[in-house]
Amino acid sequence: MNTSVAQFSRCMLIFHQIMHKRIKQNCIKCINKLIRYNKYILTTLEKISYITISILFYNL
Repeated sequence: MNTSVAQFSRCMLIFHQIMHKRIKQNCIKCINKLIRYNKYILTTLEKISYITISILFYNL
């Protein structure tokens, strides 16, 4: 799990850098977008995890 978190964090850092290079936004706007994006990704991951666990237990 820690590896996934590290990879996800690195992905977010790269996303942040790309946003600055392409759109030239200031940091606060960029960070706010990252926070919204993180929340969306995390809720999606939670849903996928829940569905996967439900399927695994159902198949036992």
